[in-house]
Amino acid sequence: NNVVLVNLTTGALEAIPTNARASHMIAVTADAARGFTANVIDHSVSEIDLVGKRFVRSFTVPAQPEGIAVTPDGKEVWVGSNQTGAVTIISTGSGQVSHTITGALFPYRLGSSPDGRLMAVVDGRGNKLHIADVASHRFTGAIELTSPRAVVIQSDNRTAYVTLAAGLLAVVDLQELRV
Repeated sequence: NNVVLVNLTTGALEAIPTNARASHMIAVTADAARGFTANVIDHSVSEIDLVGKRFVRSFTVPAQPEGIAVTPDGKEVWVGSNQTGAVTIISTGSGQVSHTITGALFPYRLGSSPDGRLMAVVDGRGNKLHIADVASHRFTGAIELTSPRAVVIQSDNRTAYVTLAAGLLAVVDLQELRV
């Protein structure tokens, strides 16, 4: 129910309430000014001012949000619903849901490309890595993987590292959609 900031030099801890239960994952803007938590039990996303160290607001999303990412510019938060399979896109400017993408079974983890053009969506039950175009808000491709669990897109905006349940790491070419 908190975001905990850790001062790596002193070891000091500071908790910032999310005003929600089961705040599980956090996505942080590229400038580290804002964090967004997926709150599994309360079906919401909390916005946290990491500089001012305070709760800002919350957004209602479909049931059991867990996977979450924010575009590097902080303009959109993408959140996956474990219950519905939908990926909900929130405009941080308006505070409203701007788009919903369907087609995944279990959007468990999400990752934005550093340039903000792509969003990778790990579909843990569908055994796929879906790739979405951020501008059009739609899936543009997918690659089959065995039990994918998490994703990070490298600074080249072309390579994704996807952990697999078997303790393996898949290196995925996002342009060719191949391991």
